[in-house]
Amino acid sequence: MVLETEAEFGQTFWIRQYRRHDRSGIHCQTKRTYKYEGKTVAKNRKLRMEQKGPSLMDWYLLMVSQHGAKEADRMCFRLQVAKSTRHYNTEDRVLPGAIFEYQGKRHVLCSQLTGGSYYRVVVGGTKNCPSKQCRILQRNTGLVFL
Repeated sequence: MVLETEAEFGQTFWIRQYRRHDRSGIHCQTKRTYKYEGKTVAKNRKLRMEQKGPSLMDWYLLMVSQHGAKEADRMCFRLQVAKSTRHYNTEDRVLPGAIFEYQGKRHVLCSQLTGGSYYRVVVGGTKNCPSKQCRILQRNTGLVFL
């Protein structure tokens, strides 16, 4: 004789998979700067999107039109180059999928706002929790029950 019983759960659970790592090691990169006689004359070799100011190629073409090709080459060889610097992400930062506690309730992290000062909750509307009042219970484990 087989008894058929249904399990009664108080709520429905979802399983969501999050990335276990973030491949973006570099947060941002500053521009390469070209100086002529101590003054900044150009940024980057070629013009970037939304770049204000001339690039090296633009500056060189302007010098060719003003002084001639020979003098522009001479000026170009006297440029001092300041290398671009990279700003890296911290490896121990909190990634989406982490479980945190806020006001005695457990939540799953969806994203961070304003440089990590607020945590956005996955389920339960778009609630933003101040990160100073939150306590990380578990880092991202991949599969998370919502």
